[in-house]
Amino acid sequence: MAKNKKMTLKDKLMAYTQIKKVSKVKRAIAFFADWYISTLLAGIPLLYMYSVQSGSTEVPASLTQFSGNLGIIAGLVGIVIITLYYVVVPLKFNKGQTLAKSILGVKIVQNDGSEVTAKNLIKREVVGVMLIEAGLVSSSKYLREMLLIAGMDSIYRILAIVAIVIPFISIVIMMFNKESKMIHDIIGGTKVVNA
Repeated sequence: MAKNKKMTLKDKLMAYTQIKKVSKVKRAIAFFADWYISTLLAGIPLLYMYSVQSGSTEVPASLTQFSGNLGIIAGLVGIVIITLYYVVVPLKFNKGQTLAKSILGVKIVQNDGSEVTAKNLIKREVVGVMLIEAGLVSSSKYLREMLLIAGMDSIYRILAIVAIVIPFISIVIMMFNKESKMIHDIIGGTKVVNA
């Protein structure tokens, strides 16, 4: 199909019916691999910043180990890197795939089967995963720790509980949803399918 041609309803229906459902196990493996890769990528500059500040070559367990406002700066760097991994990589380089999804042969698409957009990915990853599910990626942890550094202890404690409860609810929803959708998929208007 030509790039400039709009998808007709018939084209969308054909694309939707040709999509193969991805198994929950394959999706879980892709999630854990992506979590590891994104956390590693974000951890490299954080480790460098921490080693320059402290002289230690150990990975800091928390942003609170940084002195002064460096913890907030480190958190922002981590959030940006993780967001780039989950939004820019699938949008600009891999047609709906992070590195792990590409290796495992799965991808993110819109509900109708068409390619995912920046709007879908931002809603899915930033609003759905980082802010609402809040326990599924390291960027959520960085955000909570930045609040702790800023002296917002009570908000931190509430969000720490939410980070346990909401992901559990999202997993339960996925287990009983015929398209294996989690809360972030519903928010983003996306689903994960075999590539």
